[in-house]
Amino acid sequence: MNDRLALKLNANNTKMIDQLFNFLEENPELFEGNLSSKSALVNMLVTDYIAALIKQWDDNPKIFYSDLKRRLLFKNKEDKTTKLIKLEHSQMDRINMILYLLMDTNQAILRSDKKSYLHLNSMFESGNLENEVFAKLADLVEQDNQKLFKKNHRQGQNLL
Repeated sequence: MNDRLALKLNANNTKMIDQLFNFLEENPELFEGNLSSKSALVNMLVTDYIAALIKQWDDNPKIFYSDLKRRLLFKNKEDKTTKLIKLEHSQMDRINMILYLLMDTNQAILRSDKKSYLHLNSMFESGNLENEVFAKLADLVEQDNQKLFKKNHRQGQNLL
């Protein structure tokens, strides 16, 4: 019994296969192996894509196909997004360090204590001076952002 499967490509896929095949015929150094026909090219592409999917699902069997497709086809965009998120987190850490230093400076001036940083409390624990200062600064930043948004909206400007 023959288990071979005959596939019919739609017009768009046929056009893309033709384009890729012509490109690879003009640039054979970019292709490993012998490119004998469009059918061989399609078989190679299907084999590679299916192997990549199987590997991804072996690594994480609960991931959706749409996420796999995005990961395989748009890897550079995801890498850039991940890098931007990491940069944003590091910037927030630096901002928090600056806020702590400002609070420390304020305490050092009030107490004439050179090692007042040893007495700093977390900005994120409620009920202490550092948390009150952090909350007030956050409110001021939020108010400024709202004013800027309203001003730019009235002037017809986009924020980004």
